[in-house]
Amino acid sequence: MIDFVRIHRSLGTRDSKIANLKARDLELDKGVESKNEQTVTIASALDAYELDAKARNLAPESLRKYGQSIAHFKEYCKAKGIHSPRQLTLDLIREYRASWTFQPITQQKALERLRSILAFFVAHAWMPENYAKKLRPPKVEATPTLPYTQEEMVKLLAACETYHFANAYVRRQTRAFILLLRYSGLRLLDTVQFNRERVDASGRLLLTMEKTGVPLRFPLPAFVVSALEEIRQADGYFFRSGPGTWKSQESGWWRRLKKLGKHAGVNGVRPHRFRDTFAVELLNAGVSIETVSRLLGHKSIRVTEKHYSPWVASRQAELEKALGMALAADTLLLQISDGSNKGMENQQVGVVAREGIEPPTRGFSVRCSTN
Repeated sequence: MIDFVRIHRSLGTRDSKIANLKARDLELDKGVESKNEQTVTIASALDAYELDAKARNLAPESLRKYGQSIAHFKEYCKAKGIHSPRQLTLDLIREYRASWTFQPITQQKALERLRSILAFFVAHAWMPENYAKKLRPPKVEATPTLPYTQEEMVKLLAACETYHFANAYVRRQTRAFILLLRYSGLRLLDTVQFNRERVDASGRLLLTMEKTGVPLRFPLPAFVVSALEEIRQADGYFFRSGPGTWKSQESGWWRRLKKLGKHAGVNGVRPHRFRDTFAVELLNAGVSIETVSRLLGHKSIRVTEKHYSPWVASRQAELEKALGMALAADTLLLQISDGSNKGMENQQVGVVAREGIEPPTRGFSVRCSTN
């Protein structure tokens, strides 16, 4: 064991004294090499990665998730007695992944972050290989996009008037919150942080998406702007309540919407479904997926296609047209729709005659002539 690294190498001798001398020489050589490479510990290597992530100007939410991954990996390495990145092996990385108790989609994201961390280590020559790349990602069942129906939206808005909120202001605030989610396509945190500066005099939304940093500018419906004006607070924010962190504010609104959905009799109420409804209604109206992608603040159209491709009106029309052409050319379907099985019967009789077997009679009768 040299510098926390186990070395398996033949010393070419059976003499213990000579073997000890050679091992000492290896330690000295390794010591010089370690000084030249500026050997780092796991903790300092992870701290360096976190500083690099901040220097890349990642979104606060991305930095938060990277911070969680770094803290979790530090705890694992400490528990295993791993002091240097060079001690990491494929078996250890596989064991670390096996210790995760997250949902598959969360594991997939965590593996992506782990690969990024180890790639940083490899780039700095702190470990020889990115073992996380050899781990296959978990299988993730695709969750279908389920926008709210018009009936569900009506129920949720009506529930704002009947739910036992603290006062009339909270009722108006909740109604405005739902309308903004539905007609802006904003994520939950962006909606919670919404303030007066993000709506100009003409009612246009001016916003940089918190998660992606993509700037947006588009008009809000007049009734949404009116609902916002009714609840504007002195500090310029519309939905902030109390001195808590934005994360705690986000959690509070999530709980409020969940309770409201239960009161309204709407199942599966989640903030992101309002965003899905915004996107799907645009696509059903014939808006191009490229435009919808920009309105959602996606950095790549692939993200939009992954979640909303089945809802693109033009593509759905093409699919229906192609299927219709295929069915129109299907002779079996034509015979069935005409109520005639005569052609099928003749074909079956021909097969029976060639094979010398008894004709089947289930489903339709076949009459064989004895002449």
